[in-house]
Amino acid sequence: MTESSEGTRHIYRIDPRGIAAMREWLDGHWAKSLDAFKDFADAEFENENATQKEKDK
Repeated sequence: MTESSEGTRHIYRIDPRGIAAMREWLDGHWAKSLDAFKDFADAEFENENATQKEKDK
């Protein structure tokens, strides 16, 4: 980030390379979290189906 003054105003600029690095990290974090949630949801679904089949016998 850079900062400059123009009169009484302060102008802040964000370095796009820093934003890109942060976005890459966030994308990786969310991808891992969503994959883990999908695995959990799939396992719960399979468990529910197995339980229901046992009840139907």
